[in-house]
Amino acid sequence: MTDDLDHLVKQVRAGNREAFRGIVEACESKVRLVLAAMLPDSSLVDDLAQETFVTAFRKLADYEPGTNLANWVKAIARNLALNERRAWQRRTAIEKHYRFHLH
Repeated sequence: MTDDLDHLVKQVRAGNREAFRGIVEACESKVRLVLAAMLPDSSLVDDLAQETFVTAFRKLADYEPGTNLANWVKAIARNLALNERRAWQRRTAIEKHYRFHLH
């Protein structure tokens, strides 16, 4: 599978943007599992899955062929999920603080 994905990476880098669809299809379920496990709100999975693949597309030049593209894309998803969790925790703490002071 790594060789197949690396072949798709080469195609995308050569200008075939449609080849990225194969990367999304191969990695999407794994990305969604990572996000669902990490996010405090399951309604965010769709948006962050899309953001994961947009980020992966933009940073595809940084990917090192032969190092497992699926893991690389999942790492992007994990980082985005961690950022979202931190933001959610800050929002929740602020909401609790103000609710406490309003009562």
